[in-house]
Amino acid sequence: MFVVDTQIHIWKEETPERPWVPGARERIRLNGHREDPFSYEEALELMDEAGVNRALILPPSWEGNRIDYALEACEAHPDRFDIMARVPQDDPVEGTALLKDFAQNPHIKGTRLTFHRPQDRNWMIDGTNDWYWPIAEELSIPTMVHAPIWKRELGQIAAKHPGLKIIIDRMGIMARCVDDAIGYWVQETADLAEHPNIYVKGLGAARLLDAALPEQEHREVRARDGRQDGPAALLLRHRHHPPARPRHHLHRHHRTVHQALGVHARGA
Repeated sequence: MFVVDTQIHIWKEETPERPWVPGARERIRLNGHREDPFSYEEALELMDEAGVNRALILPPSWEGNRIDYALEACEAHPDRFDIMARVPQDDPVEGTALLKDFAQNPHIKGTRLTFHRPQDRNWMIDGTNDWYWPIAEELSIPTMVHAPIWKRELGQIAAKHPGLKIIIDRMGIMARCVDDAIGYWVQETADLAEHPNIYVKGLGAARLLDAALPEQEHREVRARDGRQDGPAALLLRHRHHPPARPRHHLHRHHRTVHQALGVHARGA
């Protein structure tokens, strides 16, 4: 079986020459994320250990919009890594130029937009991000979106831009929701199944189902999901062991990121 991990972060140490965005370290601690640098060499070791053939690098939000380290990883190991790049969502001029460059870069499979931090939370509804959707559709750039509170608006965007592949991050679940608390968010995601250009990334869901998995299996999933021993999210055990609850008929909406990006074997 060819295994593709649909999200890993890699990053370097914060320095004056490579600053993180304001408030990033506090958010990392709040979310229980690793603060120490995580290199692509370390990621490769863990991927090999877990039997993961390929991984999509999502440059972490705390480094801003830079993707230079992700590109370095792809250039060093083109058969193991690809990128979902970041763009300056509040800068249409620079963002448009970058999207045109991304469309020509074989390492970049699409982009990832975030709407969950104080600075970008309202960009989907206040017009800031409106420039992005038609250009991404024109250039056929698949787009991962982390916007758990804007599902209805995301559905409207999908309907308006049917040629744009939109991938919902983390099943659309709000951060720090676990067990029964995720039901509302999953149902909202399932309700978007009517849009054939919306896909779902289930990565990270296993760690949200604390009570739904047997203890031993939960420990295995949790470790592989990167919250105990580092940020490398590896084999998606929860896809092979679906939890008993909550169900919410998400199978109706089982178009996955692999289908959206066509990321499977080498060269895909």
